[in-house]
Amino acid sequence: MPERYVDVSHEALIRGWPRLRGWLDEDRAGLRLHRRITQAANEWQRSNRDDELLYRGTRLAQAQEWRERNEAELNPLEREFLEASVALKQSLEQEKEERQRRELEQAQALAAERERSAHRLRIGLAFVAVLAVVAVGAASWAIQQQAQANNARDQADGLINFMLIDLRDKLIPIGRLNILDDVAKKAKEYLDRLPKKLVTPPRLRQQGVLLGNVGDVLSSQGELDEALKAYQQTLEIFKKLAEQEPINASWQSDLSNSYERVGDLLRDQGDLAGALNSYRQSLTIREQLAKQDPGNAGWQRNLSVSYNKVGDVLVPQGKPEQALDLYQQGLTIAKRLAKQDQSNSDWQRDLSVSYNKVGDVLVAQGKLEQALDLYQQGLTIAKRLAKQDQSNSDWQRDLGVSYNHIGDVLRCQGKLNEARDAYQEWLSIARKLAEQDPANWIWQHDLGVSWERIGYVRQDQNDLTGAAEAYEFELQVFGKLSGLKPKDVGLETDYAESKLDLAGVHRLQGRKESALQLLEQAENTFIDLQKRAPLSAYQQQVLTRINKELSALKEEAD
Repeated sequence: MPERYVDVSHEALIRGWPRLRGWLDEDRAGLRLHRRITQAANEWQRSNRDDELLYRGTRLAQAQEWRERNEAELNPLEREFLEASVALKQSLEQEKEERQRRELEQAQALAAERERSAHRLRIGLAFVAVLAVVAVGAASWAIQQQAQANNARDQADGLINFMLIDLRDKLIPIGRLNILDDVAKKAKEYLDRLPKKLVTPPRLRQQGVLLGNVGDVLSSQGELDEALKAYQQTLEIFKKLAEQEPINASWQSDLSNSYERVGDLLRDQGDLAGALNSYRQSLTIREQLAKQDPGNAGWQRNLSVSYNKVGDVLVPQGKPEQALDLYQQGLTIAKRLAKQDQSNSDWQRDLSVSYNKVGDVLVAQGKLEQALDLYQQGLTIAKRLAKQDQSNSDWQRDLGVSYNHIGDVLRCQGKLNEARDAYQEWLSIARKLAEQDPANWIWQHDLGVSWERIGYVRQDQNDLTGAAEAYEFELQVFGKLSGLKPKDVGLETDYAESKLDLAGVHRLQGRKESALQLLEQAENTFIDLQKRAPLSAYQQQVLTRINKELSALKEEAD
């Protein structure tokens, strides 16, 4: 039976993975119960407030007990739902009392007749009594079984939501994506075994969130093609839900998040046109949500992120002015939110990121002092957050990126010692993160970039030995990553550029044979890339540098 199946699956889910127990101790019961109330209230609202969906029995008693301690956490709809459930309970109790009264009157009337038909009445009453016992017993058993099944399903749904959302939000910031992978697998086992009739819209949403989490893990491991498949499946689920109920803001938000994830993957794969299309789809939804509810800080924050995402694609497409306009709109929102609640670390982080985005465009425009001022404001926030929680890998990485930005500007200004110090800070952070999770290709990529920057500044200081050492580390990192993902356009480009960097130093050191070999390997990479797709503007720049180095080698040989 479905009821027994759900109950057993839930218990097996808890017992089968002891690693979860530590996470589930953190106010799981209250969080799960409130989430169930929210889901039930929303389902009741969507079903035109059908009485069949109101709470009864044990669920209502638990909800009332929780409400007494957490009244302030309920929204208006949840209060109406619980009040309607209580009203239904009172109405049913009144009906029961009225029915019992009528039955008593009927019994008294029958008693008045017993003098006339005592024998027949005794037989009839005996028969009715037997039927009543059987009927009451059967009804009690059915109600008990149904209540247990509903309660088991509610508990399982609450646990799945906790695993897919709340636990995910704890794991990602500390870089524990290996545990997130385990969470996704356990949740998938449960959802895949659900009978089709139990796959309600909320459970379909769970499947969408699950696939999104799977995509996050695959993306962090550099499995971009597989991650994209997972994200596209997520997108199809949220498209379906959003089409079923266009006025459901939560599902519209889920859809916008899915478009953003697909855009991220396409951008990483070098498909800027595809990424831009996905980001614009996400931006359109978020603009509508923000306009619909201007006071919703969450919608405003998501809108700011979308402005930055679209800008991130416009920059490599050679449209810095358009990108700057979007970045500044995002910065305006980030400033307003950060000022609204200075204790909100997420909003403070958004502000730091926005400062860096605008600074990047100003650097491209040659406005170094203005860019440096924004980078330093971003660094101040990043330092504070990183100190606040040293286990938060995202905040640690943000701090490293800020040092990298500042180092770039200082190097352009000729302040090489200060630039070197900033790059060293970046390298120190990148090393720690890369050692923490060798499977996280983003952190490994950061390590390669930080070695590249160290090489640049050492070469500027005419420290060719130190520069060659840094470039060799860079080459090792990108060679390893490229080997793991041999057809990844971005990693192939990075690997070729690291060969170019090292070849340039070898040429200056008189190691011309080694330099020529590295340059020819880099050139062959771009020849192969050109066969697959037109080179991006940045790839054209790298290829031009390769050709210049080759020409310099030939001139020196002549």
